[in-house]
Amino acid sequence: MAAKYERKCMNTVYALLARREHSRQEMYWKLRQREWCDEDEIVDLLDKFESSDLLSDERYAEMAVRSGLQRGHGRIKIRNKLHEAGVSSSLITCYLDKANIDWWQHIHEVRLKKIGEHLPKDLADRAKLNRFLASRGFDSEHIRAELDL
Repeated sequence: MAAKYERKCMNTVYALLARREHSRQEMYWKLRQREWCDEDEIVDLLDKFESSDLLSDERYAEMAVRSGLQRGHGRIKIRNKLHEAGVSSSLITCYLDKANIDWWQHIHEVRLKKIGEHLPKDLADRAKLNRFLASRGFDSEHIRAELDL
């Protein structure tokens, strides 16, 4: 990679990391889309950023779990987002467990924010709430328990 393009590629990494944390896989995909980043050199560049601890799957996983919880997402949706970003399964499990979330309480809070205290009596409205909670990434066991209160 020519020095000029190597610098431009490096600056791209800095700019992306200044906005938010990225997983290594996400950063790889983004750099491959840039015409000035040589695919053969991307891996070496990412290795340098990881060795200097500027790029970290651990920090990305921690941020994604925290962000997902704040948005009212369930375990399934958070896990899928991390998996799509190339984070290892062991790291995903570690940070989901480390968050120490009471998923029963979390789904209850999401439901309260959505519809308030009273559960819908109408079957169509209950189905709509079921779909909403499922789309948020809560598993069927938690949804059933929340709707049967």
